[in-house]
Amino acid sequence: MKSFFAHFINQFLSIDNKLLKTFIDLFTRPDLVIDSYVKGFRKTYVNVISYLGLSITLMGLQFFILKKFFPELLQYGSGLEQPEGFDINSVMDFITEYQSVITLVSIPVYSLISRFVFKKSKKYNVAEHFVIITYTSAHWFIISFFMILITLPFGLNFYNASQLISIPALFYMAHVYKKLYEFSWKSTILRTILYVVMSFLFPMIIALIFGILYAVFYLKN
Repeated sequence: MKSFFAHFINQFLSIDNKLLKTFIDLFTRPDLVIDSYVKGFRKTYVNVISYLGLSITLMGLQFFILKKFFPELLQYGSGLEQPEGFDINSVMDFITEYQSVITLVSIPVYSLISRFVFKKSKKYNVAEHFVIITYTSAHWFIISFFMILITLPFGLNFYNASQLISIPALFYMAHVYKKLYEFSWKSTILRTILYVVMSFLFPMIIALIFGILYAVFYLKN
């Protein structure tokens, strides 16, 4: 952890300030950041794997802060009727705690979905869509970290806050795709919505599988 923060501070305070430049340009010029990496020009920006590593570390730090100082904000489904012996908060704690692993597994799937949605254009292949999704996902995880921190003093439930944050995430993805492709805004937004819908179906299917396995295990015991 100490070595990570030393690296973070070194990157952030360096003369060329690659981390800050990467963070800003993923807002204003995401196409430049992504195309630079895809085309092999990798000295200007933080590389995609390091950026993902930073976001995963912040996700872990976020969960630690919530669990240590704001455990009440991690309560999920209070007031909802649950099957006897079933604790939805235990399931959500598991998902939140292993979110970094789930992210690493999910990104290749989301990359395939992204390529499928934009299959009409041959500009980027599957591997390059992996770069697109990794950069944009990592960027939004970093933004979410700071946005969640802002909501803590107001006592907003973590899961409710995450749902609210997902709304601007949709517009951010549309902005990135519009920068990368020469489609109209209407076409870009429709394709982005399709991407989001398909991306939501994937974790729902995974959650369903986990739910079935959990139920089978519970019934056996």
